[in-house]
Amino acid sequence: MTLRKVTLNHIVVWQEFLDLLVKNKAELPTFPIWAMEFGATYKYEGIAPYFQKMRDFEEKKGKFGERIIGSSKDDYLQCLPIYAQTNKTEKNRNFPDWKKQFIRQNRGFYEKNKSWIDGWIDKIKGFENSHQKFEWNCGYEEHPTINDKIVQFRPSGIRVKRPTFSPALVLTTTQIPIFPWIVTPKGEIGRYMTRKEAARLQCMEDLKEVPDTIAGAFKAFGNAVNVEVVRRIAEQLLIDYEADK
Repeated sequence: MTLRKVTLNHIVVWQEFLDLLVKNKAELPTFPIWAMEFGATYKYEGIAPYFQKMRDFEEKKGKFGERIIGSSKDDYLQCLPIYAQTNKTEKNRNFPDWKKQFIRQNRGFYEKNKSWIDGWIDKIKGFENSHQKFEWNCGYEEHPTINDKIVQFRPSGIRVKRPTFSPALVLTTTQIPIFPWIVTPKGEIGRYMTRKEAARLQCMEDLKEVPDTIAGAFKAFGNAVNVEVVRRIAEQLLIDYEADK
C-alpha cells in the first residue's frame, strides 16, 4: 500500500521544520511539539479555559497566536487548541500537570525560535489537529531526518522512530507504520507496513491463515500478544513449577 500525497506532504513540511531548526542552531525538543501553542497566550496554569470567565479571554491569543474573538464563550473556546477546549480536567478544574508542562515547554520553545518558526507555521495550519503535533523519538542527530525512519500518524501526533524500533501495532488502519524511504516496485517512494511484516513483528510469520484485508489483519495483529514473549513466559512458569515440586 503506497502513501497518499497528503501523507507525503505532512512528512515534507515537518522535515522542513527540522531543517530550519538545524539551520538556526536550535535544539530539537525532547517533548512533543504542539505547534498550536506557538504564539498562544490564553490562561492555562490555573483554572482550565472551559471554566474561566469571558473577561479572562480578553486581549489573549489562541491557537497559532491568533486573536480570541467572538460574541460568546463558545466562540472563544473555538479559538483555542482542541485539547484546551475540554471540560474533562482534574477535580479542581485544572489541566493535569503533564498537559500544563507540554504547553509551557512549547510556548518557551516558540519564544526562543519565533524568528524562523513564523515563516514556516502557515504550512501546517490546514493540517488535521493531530498532524499539528510532532514527536521525535530518535534521540540526538546532527541533521535529523524523517526519511530514513519509521513514521506513525497517531491521535497524539506524528511520531518518528528509528528503523530498529517499530511503533506499536494498533487496530486503526490510519496508524499503520510508514517507511518513507522504501521504493515500491512501481517506482513510488514510501509505503505502509505490510501484513507479512506485521506478522513477523508478532513472531507469527508461520501463520497459514491471515485476514485478507489490511484492516482485518492489523486489527488481529494489534490485538495479539507476541508469540515469543508468550513462549518465554510459559517456559519460565514451567521451570518454576518443576522447581517447586
